[in-house]
Amino acid sequence: MPYDPTIPAPTDLLSDSQSDIQQNFNLANEFFGTDHVNFVAASNNGKHNHSTYPEQGADANTLDNENAIYAKEVGGVGGNTRLFLRQETNGTIIQLTGRDPILATDGLTFLPGGILLQWGRTGAVGNGAVVMYPQAFSTAFNVQITTISGPVNSEYSTQGNPGNVSFIVSKNGAGANVAIQWVAIGLA
Repeated sequence: MPYDPTIPAPTDLLSDSQSDIQQNFNLANEFFGTDHVNFVAASNNGKHNHSTYPEQGADANTLDNENAIYAKEVGGVGGNTRLFLRQETNGTIIQLTGRDPILATDGLTFLPGGILLQWGRTGAVGNGAVVMYPQAFSTAFNVQITTISGPVNSEYSTQGNPGNVSFIVSKNGAGANVAIQWVAIGLA
């Protein structure tokens, strides 16, 4: 029997509708138990075990004094559902999740708001070496370089502004080429 909001009817005797009322309570307990600590649990009542967000076809609407967290597909590609935050009064929409992180020597992670943080290492590089990012930025902001091996008698930096798919190493000095590690930040 599905949940019946008409139970008990005004004319019902408790003895006549007791089993229907119990069934409604069992169904309500099952519904409350989805994503939540079970309704009859001894502690943590009303708290979430986790949150599940069905994919929405459009951005959520919000009123004064409320925010909305929701899931929406991005890029028109199935299976690319991400979490978003809509600020009050249909305010700013902030993407909270992005592509899956790559946790490796050359890797990346998505930060809320559409920021992409990438990093990597190279072998010994000299002036003019081109270093590719794991993923292209829509706009690259900055790259920081640190040397990681060998005696350093040279300074390493980027040549000009970083590109969206790579950056060029600038080596100032006559020292031997050495390995570098780098961190880049930009828009996803």
